[in-house]
Amino acid sequence: MEVRFYSSALTYTGGVESVSPEAKSCPDLHSLIEELGLRFGNEFKKLLKDDKTWLVLVNSKAVMKTGGIKTLLKKGDTIEVLPLVGAG
Repeated sequence: MEVRFYSSALTYTGGVESVSPEAKSCPDLHSLIEELGLRFGNEFKKLLKDDKTWLVLVNSKAVMKTGGIKTLLKKGDTIEVLPLVGAG
């Protein structure tokens, strides 16, 4: 499993572009967010739970369409964290 961070997400990770947590310790998006909170702090964890600020993709699919925080994860998955960009 690889988690990749882009754009302003790097501000919260201290410039870390990716991490590879153990799939067995992160069976779903909720547990992954908890682990990332331990690594990068509670502020980062709160931001990830805010689907109006961040877009989280699992294997190129938005988690809004795959079960949200209950989205199941497995070995080999690629999770991408991007800021949402809106146009007026």
